[in-house]
Amino acid sequence: MLTLLFFLLLGGLLAGLVAGLFGVGGGTVSVPVLVALFTFLGYNDTIILKLAIGTSLAILLPTAAISFAGHWKRGAVQENLLKKLFLPVLCGVVLGSWLASFLAPAYLKTIFTLVTIIFGLKFLSGYKARKDATATPRPLTVPIASVTGTSIGTLSVLMGIGGGLFGNMLFTLLGHDIRHSVATSSGLGILVGLTGVIGFMLAGQAATVQDTLPPFSVGYVSLIGAALMIPASALTTPVGVRLAHTLPPRRLEQAFGMYLVLVGLYILS
Repeated sequence: MLTLLFFLLLGGLLAGLVAGLFGVGGGTVSVPVLVALFTFLGYNDTIILKLAIGTSLAILLPTAAISFAGHWKRGAVQENLLKKLFLPVLCGVVLGSWLASFLAPAYLKTIFTLVTIIFGLKFLSGYKARKDATATPRPLTVPIASVTGTSIGTLSVLMGIGGGLFGNMLFTLLGHDIRHSVATSSGLGILVGLTGVIGFMLAGQAATVQDTLPPFSVGYVSLIGAALMIPASALTTPVGVRLAHTLPPRRLEQAFGMYLVLVGLYILS
């Protein structure tokens, strides 16, 4: 039991560090950790991934808020981008929560694996749509914001992440600096986390699901898992924020890319 507690706390510390460093909410850490935990505890295979995703959304909410506040104080958040994405992301989270209520775990695993590996390779390659680093970033138009925002909300809630992964991709492709992209992406986690955790709580209220849920769970959210990982993640999020504003931009992209590929391969195994 002490070993289990140790790994939960370690996962929380790492999730907080990743949240501050990459602006991703830490879900790419907490989901694999929680899957391993629930498997070890012998939970029903049909609910493990959904329970891990729902609990991850509860964990990322405070870490995203701390990360966003830290980046905001440094003046790195692009508020105009968040305003344009707010409503589309909200609609996407609602859609994703509904889909999660009936999608088989194998589909969720496939989505998580493919997205993390593809995005990881993108950041490792250093590809940017804009070759002139000094040029003004392209504007985020309403049509682009509507399509990408809805997609970000849907995929994020299905993966149990804060949306920073997709926000980083979108903003860097538009030509924004990686630090500004990380900072602005951290704001998406607050919206995704708050709306998503409510959606997963409601999605797990079906009578057939309730029969297989472990004690101290509200729908697809484990209160025990969240209670153990949230305090630990809150401790290291400010450290990640400081590192994000210290590391060279290209080094930050490479670290982010390698991290995503490794996570994708772990979930695939």
